[in-house]
Amino acid sequence: MRQTCALYETAASLAARLRRAYGHTTALPSHVVSPELCDDAIQRLAPTLNRHQNCNIVDINPGPGLWSSKIHDYVKPQRHVLVEPRKDIYLPFLQPMLDAPGSKYCLADSHRFGEQLRFDRHVTEMLLPSQQEGQGSPLNTPGRNDALLVLANLSVRPDGSRRGMAQWVRTIKRLLLDIQQCTGLHQNGAVRMLLWVDDKQKDDLLPRTVYLRNIPSIYAEALCHVEEIAGGGPAQNKYRRDTFLDVESSTPVRKSMEKLGVILPSSRVSKSLELEENSKNLTNIHSSPLSARNLRDWEIERSELEKRFREGEFSQIVGGVPGVETKKPEGGAQNLTPEFKRMRSLQINKRSQTMKRIVMENLLAELEGIDFLDLSIHEDKLDDDQKSARLAELDERIAKYKDRIENTSRRELSFLKYVDSDRKAFRQKTPILAWDRRSAEPFLVRDHEFYPNTTMTLLDLQPKVPNLLSTLSLNQMFYFNALVAFLMANVSHSLPSGLEGMAPGAADAVLPKVPSARDPRKGGRRDLTLLWVKIVTLEMLRELAVAWDNWPFRPSAADLSRRLRSGLPEEERIR
Repeated sequence: MRQTCALYETAASLAARLRRAYGHTTALPSHVVSPELCDDAIQRLAPTLNRHQNCNIVDINPGPGLWSSKIHDYVKPQRHVLVEPRKDIYLPFLQPMLDAPGSKYCLADSHRFGEQLRFDRHVTEMLLPSQQEGQGSPLNTPGRNDALLVLANLSVRPDGSRRGMAQWVRTIKRLLLDIQQCTGLHQNGAVRMLLWVDDKQKDDLLPRTVYLRNIPSIYAEALCHVEEIAGGGPAQNKYRRDTFLDVESSTPVRKSMEKLGVILPSSRVSKSLELEENSKNLTNIHSSPLSARNLRDWEIERSELEKRFREGEFSQIVGGVPGVETKKPEGGAQNLTPEFKRMRSLQINKRSQTMKRIVMENLLAELEGIDFLDLSIHEDKLDDDQKSARLAELDERIAKYKDRIENTSRRELSFLKYVDSDRKAFRQKTPILAWDRRSAEPFLVRDHEFYPNTTMTLLDLQPKVPNLLSTLSLNQMFYFNALVAFLMANVSHSLPSGLEGMAPGAADAVLPKVPSARDPRKGGRRDLTLLWVKIVTLEMLRELAVAWDNWPFRPSAADLSRRLRSGLPEEERIR
């Protein structure tokens, strides 16, 4: 018998029920209310969900239970544990699922889990006896536990309060820490997690630009395969990389989707696929990166003012002929209309920005040439004389490039680092960002498919077994944590500069033991002062941690913690 929540035919009717249940309460998380959205998500997940047939499900914050019931009907679990802290609101929605004949649902004592997804031995033994440690399961593969599937809604407080953001940060840290330590939900093997999160928070785990690569996303890279199944498209913030990179990123994804047989509903096609489809209409999109950058607000305003002027909506001077411009207007600048003054100011700004962009494009092109030459030295078959000649040429070009950037302003240099880092991260054989390694495009969601109305993202976290961090000792893991914390707090620095900030002499002592940092095939550069901390790869971080552990004159753990100001909590010292 199908065990669904008290079924609602439309998203609107379920939203209406929730609205009445919420009353005047506004600090509750958003939940899925659209059956269509659930069906589309399950269809997208179906090829990999099949391995979880007849598993057990732990369902954190199921709310009204629509998403829970849809997944339940598909995988047909042995037991489905609902962990809902707000029973006073959601129990009327969940009760029909619990009371159905032969129901596999059970309602857990949610305080045992708390905000941080804790899952202690007592709860394991009482609620999921088939998951007891040491018992094993025919569904398990070594290190992976497919006999358990975790669903969770990690939506924060809708008012965006500090309390809600702090809860989000704690939850993500706890979630990643349990994967590392093989504790909590992962104590019997790494467990797959399907997480609904606020769309604006997804960059914390799956950034689309290196600028937003932070501590949680680095640990997510190391521990999980993270994919966005559904969401609101590119984050609406100022941190957007070059459009041409998004187009190039989408091209192999389309091929992957064709191979996997993934077809998105036409009404849910993402902007990335639209960009890829329309890339032929974009001029010079590959040869001029900065020219393809997303238009800023002032550029859009300038374009609109110019269009309005051409269409005769305003004149150059007060009382003048609309749409007609003269070189020497009567009355001089004081007689210009406010609209024309604004348009002229923005046009002057455009010319200034164009000149700066030309300079930046030339610098980026030179750095790209340096990287290409560096790579050719490692990949081409060269004799000793040829190699020496190319190395001499490379060193000369690096020296000239560094002389040129000496004359750039601090703001321009920061912008140069930002654009170069995104390009460098993407151009590697294996792109740094998990977003650029996705197997399929996410499909679009709509605000009205959630209540309270908002945009949420469905993330699929499948732990890597084994993962990169499992090769590190306790001490090395401590230094890995310290390196990530310090480097990500000093994002404008180069790698040597960041290491010197941690401990004087660290760069000279440690970097010679990090071969990948200078290997262009692995994302490195011959001149490490041009390797920004945002594009330090996981392999480099692992080699740094090992080299730091072997450094005889390294600062003590206490000294290092003091340098990090707040220090490293005991729970960060991961096995």
